[in-house]
Amino acid sequence: MNKLGDNIRLLRRRIGLTQIGFSKQIGISQGTLSDIEQGQRCCTWLLSHQLSPAKSSSQTEAI
Repeated sequence: MNKLGDNIRLLRRRIGLTQIGFSKQIGISQGTLSDIEQGQRCCTWLLSHQLSPAKSSSQTEAI
C-alpha cells in the first residue's frame, strides 16, 4: 500500500495532467514522479512543498 503515491496520482489525474505535465509544473523529472506514485521513492519535505501549489490550485478550480 502506498497512500502518498496514490494520493499524488489521484491529484494529478483530477487536474487532468500527465506525469510529464505535472512533473514539469512542480519542477521534478517524470521518472521521479513515477517512482513516487509507485512507492519506489520517498517524498521529501522539499518535494511536498513543491506539490503544495498544485494542490491549492486544483482545490480552487474544483470549487
